[in-house]
Amino acid sequence: MSEPSYEGWIEENGTTRWGTSDKPIKEDAWRIEGGKVYWGSSGKPMRGADAATFKVLNEIWARDAKRVFVYDSLIRGADAESFEVFNCLYARDSTRAYYSYGIIKTADHSTFRALDSGIRNTRHPWTSHSGFAADTDAVYHYALTVGKPSILKGADPATFESLGCDFGKDSERVYFQHARVPKADPSTFRLLGFHYATDGKKIFYANRIVEGADVDSFKEDPDDDTAGRDRFRFYKRGKVVLE
Repeated sequence: MSEPSYEGWIEENGTTRWGTSDKPIKEDAWRIEGGKVYWGSSGKPMRGADAATFKVLNEIWARDAKRVFVYDSLIRGADAESFEVFNCLYARDSTRAYYSYGIIKTADHSTFRALDSGIRNTRHPWTSHSGFAADTDAVYHYALTVGKPSILKGADPATFESLGCDFGKDSERVYFQHARVPKADPSTFRLLGFHYATDGKKIFYANRIVEGADVDSFKEDPDDDTAGRDRFRFYKRGKVVLE
């Protein structure tokens, strides 16, 4: 008797792909068995999902010919035909903009776009999803599973760019996530690692100035991205811990 065939996400040679296997599929993903669609370890088929037309869009979203799903939940009112995924954080269809758990009601769907890959660089082996998006009127930041997208007060969508590690800037301001970085010069601002940055005159930790830090000698700790040092002091989360 032949083994059952599973269709779903397969981890192979350090990468993940959608395919068919005789072995059980990743538990935290979709799979198709016996003409039905399942999510995770659940033994119950996903209600309303059509296995014949089911298509995985990324790790978060999927659709069939008529419906759109986030994980195992139906997104009511989403248009499957026009649904466009930007990354694991943001998407849109012909009438609305979406984040991974709902609708961004304030966004203009026609000009809505992601500004980065939605993956935050970290030193950790796991993937962290956060990033920026914009429409013609506003810039948004969102971290997966943490609340809803936040609008960056005062940010200019026309000139805004994501710098990575949750930092971004427009022609006049610098931001960490949705908070403005005080007194930072966007024209010279650059990252020093994953949490620390400089504009050549000051050192910043996230959205805070690191008071008294020596710009010329400051370095982020290669083993702890919340720590740093200059030639005079050691710092933890932007605060002096040892002189």
